[in-house]
Amino acid sequence: MYDLQIESPPWADDDLVDQTNGFTMVVSPRDSIYLDGATIDWETRPDGTEGFKFHNPNAIEQ
Repeated sequence: MYDLQIESPPWADDDLVDQTNGFTMVVSPRDSIYLDGATIDWETRPDGTEGFKFHNPNAIEQ
């Protein structure tokens, strides 16, 4: 399960920050181990709905 929140700086000093294409992603060091190798993208589906799409090779389906 993922939890996205819109936040404003400043972030915690030990947070991991990545900036790509004008988008800033901030992850706590505690949670970063679960996201190693993960990708996030914006997806527009054929039915017109939109949203973030996650691919996490570490995830286990339940």
